[in-house]
Amino acid sequence: MIASVRGTLLELVDGAVVVEAGGLGYLVQVSTHTLASLPPVGQEVTLRTRHIVREDAQLLFGFADAQELRLFDLLIGVSGVGPKLALAALSCSGSASSGSSRAVARAGFDVRSPTDATVELQATCQGCQGTPTFRWTTAIAPEPSSASRR
Repeated sequence: MIASVRGTLLELVDGAVVVEAGGLGYLVQVSTHTLASLPPVGQEVTLRTRHIVREDAQLLFGFADAQELRLFDLLIGVSGVGPKLALAALSCSGSASSGSSRAVARAGFDVRSPTDATVELQATCQGCQGTPTFRWTTAIAPEPSSASRR
């Protein structure tokens, strides 16, 4: 398990960074929040990481602070939310928490799953101290009836 990476920030690529540490270049997927907090290329950077091992890939996700990492861990604990989707949700969490259905859709959730995720995260967070709040609210319009389509 890779808990953190400290080294030189070599490059910024789409949704990720390359950090050279100990002669190795680590490709680390990051949220827009983390990306915005990084120093310029060529400077030293430290990222908290979550190493996800799958049958077909080993993925490294990086976070600027412990709170974002904790929230990522909570999100991937929700049924149907994988690490890439959780990272996308973190990237749009500012706009998603304001009630924008489009922001939630950009994160890859269908219209109903943000509500399900809210319920599961609230249940997980009860009694936790220092756990960040992450809540989606969506205005779900009812399906038009067949009579109103005519």
